[in-house]
Amino acid sequence: MPTVGYVLQKSGQICALEQNAIAIWDGIKQTEIQPVAFCPEYGQLTVILSHRTDIPFYVYPYIQPSFSAPFKTIRQIFEWNSLFKQAGIGLLHANDMFCARSVMLPACLRGIPVLCDVRYQQDVSTLLWLFRHLPKPAGFIFCSHALQEQCAEIIQSACPKADLFVVPNAVNIDDFAYVPKTGNARLRIGIIGSFVLAKGHEDFLDMADLLLKKGYNVQFDIIGDDIYNQGRRSFLEKKALILNLSGHCVFHGYVRDIAEMIQQLDIVVCTSHTEPFARSLIEGMSCGKPVVSTNVDGIPEIVRDRETGFLVNPHAPRELAGCVEQLIRDPELRYRMGEQGRADVAERFSLRSQADALISIYSRYCRIQ
Repeated sequence: MPTVGYVLQKSGQICALEQNAIAIWDGIKQTEIQPVAFCPEYGQLTVILSHRTDIPFYVYPYIQPSFSAPFKTIRQIFEWNSLFKQAGIGLLHANDMFCARSVMLPACLRGIPVLCDVRYQQDVSTLLWLFRHLPKPAGFIFCSHALQEQCAEIIQSACPKADLFVVPNAVNIDDFAYVPKTGNARLRIGIIGSFVLAKGHEDFLDMADLLLKKGYNVQFDIIGDDIYNQGRRSFLEKKALILNLSGHCVFHGYVRDIAEMIQQLDIVVCTSHTEPFARSLIEGMSCGKPVVSTNVDGIPEIVRDRETGFLVNPHAPRELAGCVEQLIRDPELRYRMGEQGRADVAERFSLRSQADALISIYSRYCRIQ
Protein backbone atom coordinates (compact mmCIF):
# COMPACT_ATOMS: atom_id res chain seq x y z
CA MET A 1 0.00 0.00 0.00
CA PRO A 2 1.60 3.33 -1.04
CA THR A 3 1.85 5.95 1.69
CA VAL A 4 1.34 9.54 0.55
CA GLY A 5 2.39 12.33 2.88
CA TYR A 6 0.30 15.50 2.70
CA VAL A 7 2.33 18.55 3.71
CA LEU A 8 -0.12 21.25 4.78
CA GLN A 9 0.44 24.98 4.72
CA LYS A 10 -1.44 25.56 7.97
CA SER A 11 -3.70 23.72 10.36
CA GLY A 12 -4.76 26.34 12.89
CA GLN A 13 -7.93 27.26 10.98
CA ILE A 14 -10.09 25.48 8.43
CA CYS A 15 -10.10 27.46 5.19
CA ALA A 16 -10.28 26.50 1.52
CA LEU A 17 -6.90 24.71 1.44
CA GLU A 18 -7.69 22.61 4.48
CA GLN A 19 -11.22 21.85 3.23
CA ASN A 20 -9.74 20.58 -0.01
CA ALA A 21 -7.25 18.37 1.85
CA ILE A 22 -10.13 16.82 3.80
CA ALA A 23 -12.01 16.27 0.53
CA ILE A 24 -8.97 14.50 -0.95
CA TRP A 25 -8.68 12.20 2.08
CA ASP A 26 -12.39 11.40 1.96
CA GLY A 27 -12.10 10.64 -1.75
CA ILE A 28 -9.21 8.19 -1.45
CA LYS A 29 -10.58 6.30 1.57
CA GLN A 30 -11.66 3.35 -0.57
CA THR A 31 -8.36 3.12 -2.46
CA GLU A 32 -5.01 1.48 -1.75
CA ILE A 33 -3.47 4.80 -0.71
CA GLN A 34 -2.62 5.44 2.94
CA PRO A 35 -2.60 9.19 3.66
CA VAL A 36 -0.39 10.73 6.35
CA ALA A 37 -0.77 14.41 7.27
CA PHE A 38 2.08 16.74 8.24
CA CYS A 39 0.76 19.83 10.04
CA PRO A 40 2.78 22.90 11.10
CA GLU A 41 0.71 23.58 14.25
CA TYR A 42 -2.09 22.32 16.45
CA GLY A 43 -5.49 23.78 15.65
CA GLN A 44 -8.87 23.13 14.08
CA LEU A 45 -7.53 20.67 11.51
CA THR A 46 -5.61 18.56 14.02
CA VAL A 47 -8.76 18.38 16.18
CA ILE A 48 -10.57 16.87 13.18
CA LEU A 49 -7.69 14.49 12.49
CA SER A 50 -7.57 13.38 16.11
CA HIS A 51 -11.12 12.05 15.71
CA ARG A 52 -10.25 10.08 12.58
CA THR A 53 -8.56 6.70 12.76
CA ASP A 54 -7.70 6.49 9.06
CA ILE A 55 -5.16 9.34 8.85
CA PRO A 56 -2.04 9.40 11.05
CA PHE A 57 -0.71 12.91 11.51
CA TYR A 58 2.43 14.62 12.72
CA VAL A 59 2.74 18.18 14.01
CA TYR A 60 6.06 19.71 13.08
CA PRO A 61 6.73 23.46 12.64
CA TYR A 62 8.33 24.07 9.26
CA ILE A 63 11.06 26.54 8.43
CA GLN A 64 12.24 27.58 5.00
CA PRO A 65 15.71 26.24 4.08
CA SER A 66 18.25 29.03 4.02
CA PHE A 67 21.96 29.19 3.26
CA SER A 68 22.19 32.00 5.82
CA ALA A 69 20.94 29.62 8.55
CA PRO A 70 22.79 26.40 7.71
CA PHE A 71 22.55 24.74 11.12
CA LYS A 72 18.77 25.20 11.37
CA THR A 73 18.39 23.98 7.80
CA ILE A 74 20.53 20.89 8.36
CA ARG A 75 18.76 20.06 11.62
CA GLN A 76 15.38 20.28 9.91
CA ILE A 77 16.56 18.08 7.04
CA PHE A 78 17.48 15.35 9.52
CA GLU A 79 14.21 15.75 11.44
CA TRP A 80 12.12 15.59 8.26
CA ASN A 81 14.14 12.58 7.13
CA SER A 82 13.33 10.81 10.40
CA LEU A 83 9.62 11.60 10.08
CA PHE A 84 9.46 10.39 6.48
CA LYS A 85 11.26 7.17 7.39
CA GLN A 86 9.01 6.57 10.40
CA ALA A 87 5.85 7.12 8.33
CA GLY A 88 7.10 5.10 5.36
CA ILE A 89 6.44 7.93 2.92
CA GLY A 90 6.67 7.03 -0.78
CA LEU A 91 5.26 10.26 -2.26
CA LEU A 92 4.71 13.77 -0.92
CA HIS A 93 1.82 16.04 -1.90
CA ALA A 94 2.19 19.62 -0.62
CA ASN A 95 -0.87 21.88 -0.71
CA ASP A 96 1.20 25.05 -1.09
CA MET A 97 4.45 25.97 -2.82
CA PHE A 98 6.06 27.32 0.35
CA CYS A 99 5.54 24.11 2.32
CA ALA A 100 6.74 22.16 -0.73
CA ARG A 101 9.92 24.24 -0.62
CA SER A 102 10.46 23.35 3.04
CA VAL A 103 10.57 19.59 2.30
CA MET A 104 12.46 19.50 -1.01
CA LEU A 105 15.91 18.78 0.44
CA PRO A 106 14.94 15.91 2.78
CA ALA A 107 12.61 14.48 0.12
CA CYS A 108 15.45 14.49 -2.41
CA LEU A 109 17.79 12.76 0.05
CA ARG A 110 15.24 9.95 0.52
CA GLY A 111 14.36 9.80 -3.17
CA ILE A 112 10.74 10.83 -2.52
CA PRO A 113 8.96 12.61 -5.40
CA VAL A 114 7.12 15.81 -4.43
CA LEU A 115 3.90 17.06 -6.01
CA CYS A 116 2.91 20.64 -5.32
CA ASP A 117 -0.54 22.22 -5.45
CA VAL A 118 -0.86 25.63 -7.06
CA ARG A 119 -3.97 27.33 -5.66
CA TYR A 120 -3.15 31.00 -6.16
CA GLN A 121 -1.18 33.08 -8.60
CA GLN A 122 2.22 34.11 -7.24
CA ASP A 123 4.25 37.03 -8.47
CA VAL A 124 7.11 36.23 -10.84
CA SER A 125 9.93 37.02 -8.41
CA THR A 126 8.45 34.72 -5.75
CA LEU A 127 8.01 31.87 -8.23
CA LEU A 128 11.60 32.22 -9.40
CA TRP A 129 12.89 32.32 -5.81
CA LEU A 130 10.88 29.38 -4.44
CA PHE A 131 12.99 26.52 -5.82
CA ARG A 132 16.19 28.35 -6.76
CA HIS A 133 19.26 26.29 -5.76
CA LEU A 134 16.95 23.51 -4.51
CA PRO A 135 15.67 20.21 -5.89
CA LYS A 136 12.51 20.70 -7.92
CA PRO A 137 9.04 19.19 -7.51
CA ALA A 138 8.16 16.35 -9.86
CA GLY A 139 4.87 17.99 -10.74
CA PHE A 140 2.49 20.87 -10.09
CA ILE A 141 -1.28 20.43 -9.71
CA PHE A 142 -3.47 23.44 -10.57
CA CYS A 143 -7.05 23.82 -9.37
CA SER A 144 -8.22 25.35 -12.67
CA HIS A 145 -7.16 25.65 -16.29
CA ALA A 146 -7.21 29.43 -15.93
CA LEU A 147 -4.62 29.29 -13.14
CA GLN A 148 -2.45 26.92 -15.16
CA GLU A 149 -2.48 29.34 -18.08
CA GLN A 150 -1.51 32.21 -15.77
CA CYS A 151 1.39 30.38 -14.10
CA ALA A 152 2.60 27.69 -16.49
CA GLU A 153 5.25 29.67 -18.37
CA ILE A 154 7.08 30.96 -15.31
CA ILE A 155 6.81 27.62 -13.44
CA GLN A 156 8.22 25.77 -16.44
CA SER A 157 11.10 28.23 -16.64
CA ALA A 158 11.88 27.66 -12.95
CA CYS A 159 11.21 23.88 -12.98
CA PRO A 160 11.57 22.81 -16.63
CA LYS A 161 11.28 19.06 -15.99
CA ALA A 162 8.15 19.25 -13.84
CA ASP A 163 4.85 17.85 -15.08
CA LEU A 164 1.77 20.09 -15.03
CA PHE A 165 -1.73 18.84 -14.18
CA VAL A 166 -5.20 20.31 -13.58
CA VAL A 167 -7.42 18.77 -10.89
CA PRO A 168 -10.45 20.84 -9.82
CA ASN A 169 -11.42 21.01 -6.17
CA ALA A 170 -14.15 18.65 -5.02
CA VAL A 171 -16.98 18.51 -2.52
CA ASN A 172 -18.60 15.63 -0.69
CA ILE A 173 -22.17 15.89 -1.96
CA ASP A 174 -23.32 13.59 0.84
CA ASP A 175 -22.23 16.25 3.35
CA PHE A 176 -23.72 19.10 1.29
CA ALA A 177 -27.22 17.68 1.02
CA TYR A 178 -29.68 18.88 -1.62
CA VAL A 179 -32.05 21.47 -0.08
CA PRO A 180 -33.39 23.50 -3.03
CA LYS A 181 -36.28 25.12 -1.14
CA THR A 182 -35.91 26.65 2.31
CA GLY A 183 -39.34 28.03 3.15
CA ASN A 184 -37.72 31.23 4.45
CA ALA A 185 -40.26 33.99 5.10
CA ARG A 186 -37.74 36.39 3.64
CA LEU A 187 -35.15 35.13 1.21
CA ARG A 188 -31.58 34.76 2.42
CA ILE A 189 -28.67 35.69 0.17
CA GLY A 190 -25.21 34.65 1.32
CA ILE A 191 -21.53 35.14 0.60
CA ILE A 192 -18.94 32.70 1.94
CA GLY A 193 -15.24 33.43 2.27
CA SER A 194 -12.51 35.07 4.28
CA PHE A 195 -12.43 38.87 4.41
CA VAL A 196 -9.44 39.36 2.14
CA LEU A 197 -9.71 42.35 -0.19
CA ALA A 198 -9.84 40.23 -3.35
CA LYS A 199 -13.11 38.61 -2.22
CA GLY A 200 -14.94 41.87 -2.95
CA HIS A 201 -17.20 42.02 0.10
CA GLU A 202 -17.72 45.75 -0.45
CA ASP A 203 -19.49 44.91 -3.71
CA PHE A 204 -21.75 42.48 -1.85
CA LEU A 205 -22.76 45.22 0.60
CA ASP A 206 -23.33 47.72 -2.21
CA MET A 207 -25.48 45.10 -3.97
CA ALA A 208 -27.46 44.64 -0.76
CA ASP A 209 -28.01 48.39 -0.52
CA LEU A 210 -29.35 48.53 -4.09
CA LEU A 211 -31.77 45.65 -3.51
CA LEU A 212 -33.09 47.08 -0.24
CA LYS A 213 -33.64 50.46 -1.87
CA LYS A 214 -35.84 48.66 -4.41
CA GLY A 215 -37.99 47.44 -1.54
CA TYR A 216 -36.95 43.78 -1.33
CA ASN A 217 -37.26 42.43 2.20
CA VAL A 218 -34.37 39.95 2.22
CA GLN A 219 -31.55 38.95 4.56
CA PHE A 220 -27.88 39.09 3.63
CA ASP A 221 -25.67 36.50 5.33
CA ILE A 222 -21.92 37.12 5.45
CA ILE A 223 -20.13 33.90 6.38
CA GLY A 224 -16.41 33.96 7.13
CA ASP A 225 -13.96 36.04 9.08
CA ASP A 226 -10.82 38.16 9.00
CA ILE A 227 -8.39 35.23 9.19
CA TYR A 228 -5.35 37.45 8.64
CA ASN A 229 -6.39 40.02 11.28
CA GLN A 230 -6.22 42.92 8.84
CA GLY A 231 -9.15 44.84 10.34
CA ARG A 232 -11.37 43.87 7.43
CA ARG A 233 -14.30 42.67 9.52
CA SER A 234 -14.62 45.91 11.47
CA PHE A 235 -14.26 47.88 8.22
CA LEU A 236 -17.09 45.90 6.57
CA GLU A 237 -19.31 46.13 9.65
CA LYS A 238 -18.87 49.92 9.63
CA LYS A 239 -19.73 50.03 5.93
CA ALA A 240 -22.89 48.02 6.62
CA LEU A 241 -23.86 50.54 9.31
CA ILE A 242 -23.23 53.50 6.99
CA LEU A 243 -25.45 51.86 4.36
CA ASN A 244 -28.10 51.24 7.03
CA LEU A 245 -28.08 47.48 6.43
CA SER A 246 -28.10 46.49 10.10
CA GLY A 247 -31.58 44.96 10.17
CA HIS A 248 -30.93 42.96 7.03
CA CYS A 249 -27.24 42.00 7.23
CA VAL A 250 -25.79 39.31 9.53
CA PHE A 251 -22.06 38.75 10.06
CA HIS A 252 -21.78 35.12 11.17
CA GLY A 253 -18.00 34.84 11.48
CA TYR A 254 -16.42 31.42 11.13
CA VAL A 255 -19.07 28.70 10.83
CA ARG A 256 -17.97 25.16 11.61
CA ASP A 257 -20.90 23.41 9.88
CA ILE A 258 -20.82 25.32 6.62
CA ALA A 259 -23.13 22.82 4.88
CA GLU A 260 -25.93 23.45 7.36
CA MET A 261 -25.52 27.20 6.91
CA ILE A 262 -25.61 27.00 3.10
CA GLN A 263 -28.74 24.84 3.25
CA GLN A 264 -30.50 27.76 4.96
CA LEU A 265 -29.66 30.13 2.09
CA ASP A 266 -31.73 30.73 -1.04
CA ILE A 267 -29.01 32.26 -3.23
CA VAL A 268 -25.20 32.07 -3.02
CA VAL A 269 -23.14 35.03 -4.27
CA CYS A 270 -19.42 35.29 -5.06
CA THR A 271 -18.01 38.79 -5.60
CA SER A 272 -14.32 37.93 -6.00
CA HIS A 273 -12.12 40.20 -8.10
CA THR A 274 -9.70 37.32 -8.67
CA GLU A 275 -10.47 33.67 -7.94
CA PRO A 276 -8.60 30.61 -9.24
CA PHE A 277 -11.39 28.35 -7.97
CA ALA A 278 -14.35 29.35 -5.80
CA ARG A 279 -15.02 26.46 -3.45
CA SER A 280 -18.06 28.23 -2.01
CA LEU A 281 -19.76 27.97 -5.40
CA ILE A 282 -19.52 24.18 -5.68
CA GLU A 283 -20.67 23.90 -2.06
CA GLY A 284 -23.68 26.11 -2.79
CA MET A 285 -24.46 24.28 -6.03
CA SER A 286 -24.22 20.93 -4.23
CA CYS A 287 -26.97 22.12 -1.86
CA GLY A 288 -29.15 23.05 -4.84
CA LYS A 289 -28.63 26.81 -4.62
CA PRO A 290 -28.51 29.09 -7.67
CA VAL A 291 -25.32 31.16 -7.74
CA VAL A 292 -24.42 34.65 -8.89
CA SER A 293 -20.71 35.23 -9.37
CA THR A 294 -18.13 37.44 -10.96
CA ASN A 295 -16.78 36.13 -14.25
CA VAL A 296 -13.09 35.95 -13.33
CA ASP A 297 -10.25 33.43 -13.60
CA GLY A 298 -11.45 29.86 -12.94
CA ILE A 299 -15.07 30.67 -12.09
CA PRO A 300 -16.42 30.13 -15.65
CA GLU A 301 -15.07 26.58 -15.34
CA ILE A 302 -17.57 26.09 -12.49
CA VAL A 303 -20.65 28.17 -13.34
CA ARG A 304 -22.51 27.78 -16.63
CA ASP A 305 -23.96 31.23 -17.24
CA ARG A 306 -27.77 31.31 -17.20
CA GLU A 307 -27.92 27.55 -16.61
CA THR A 308 -26.52 26.97 -13.12
CA GLY A 309 -26.26 30.65 -12.22
CA PHE A 310 -25.33 34.08 -13.50
CA LEU A 311 -21.88 35.48 -14.32
CA VAL A 312 -21.25 39.23 -14.09
CA ASN A 313 -18.30 41.58 -14.39
CA PRO A 314 -16.13 42.17 -11.31
CA HIS A 315 -16.53 45.46 -9.40
CA ALA A 316 -20.14 45.68 -10.66
CA PRO A 317 -22.65 45.77 -7.76
CA ARG A 318 -25.47 46.85 -10.10
CA GLU A 319 -24.97 43.79 -12.28
CA LEU A 320 -24.92 41.59 -9.18
CA ALA A 321 -28.13 43.20 -7.93
CA GLY A 322 -29.82 42.79 -11.31
CA CYS A 323 -29.11 39.05 -11.43
CA VAL A 324 -30.03 38.47 -7.80
CA GLU A 325 -33.26 40.40 -8.41
CA GLN A 326 -34.17 38.00 -11.23
CA LEU A 327 -33.75 35.09 -8.84
CA ILE A 328 -35.71 36.81 -6.07
CA ARG A 329 -38.64 37.37 -8.44
CA ASP A 330 -38.62 33.91 -10.04
CA PRO A 331 -38.79 30.90 -7.66
CA GLU A 332 -38.95 28.47 -10.58
CA LEU A 333 -35.71 29.88 -12.00
CA ARG A 334 -34.04 29.47 -8.59
CA TYR A 335 -35.16 25.86 -8.43
CA ARG A 336 -34.15 25.04 -12.01
CA MET A 337 -30.67 26.55 -11.68
CA GLY A 338 -30.14 24.89 -8.31
CA GLU A 339 -31.17 21.50 -9.65
CA GLN A 340 -28.82 21.77 -12.63
CA GLY A 341 -26.00 23.01 -10.39
CA ARG A 342 -26.33 19.98 -8.12
CA ALA A 343 -26.14 17.70 -11.18
CA ASP A 344 -23.02 19.52 -12.41
CA VAL A 345 -21.26 19.10 -9.07
CA ALA A 346 -22.11 15.40 -8.95
CA GLU A 347 -20.67 14.94 -12.43
CA ARG A 348 -17.60 17.19 -12.40
CA PHE A 349 -16.64 18.04 -8.81
CA SER A 350 -17.33 14.88 -6.82
CA LEU A 351 -14.85 13.22 -4.47
CA ARG A 352 -14.73 10.26 -6.84
CA SER A 353 -13.76 12.37 -9.86
CA GLN A 354 -11.03 14.15 -7.87
CA ALA A 355 -9.73 10.89 -6.39
CA ASP A 356 -9.58 9.24 -9.82
CA ALA A 357 -7.61 12.19 -11.22
CA LEU A 358 -5.16 12.19 -8.30
CA ILE A 359 -4.64 8.42 -8.37
CA SER A 360 -3.83 8.69 -12.06
CA ILE A 361 -1.20 11.33 -11.22
CA TYR A 362 0.19 9.50 -8.19
CA SER A 363 0.61 6.32 -10.24
CA ARG A 364 3.18 8.10 -12.41
CA TYR A 365 5.48 8.44 -9.39
CA CYS A 366 4.74 5.40 -7.20
CA ARG A 367 3.23 1.96 -7.64
CA ILE A 368 -0.53 1.89 -7.03
CA GLN A 369 -2.59 -1.25 -7.46
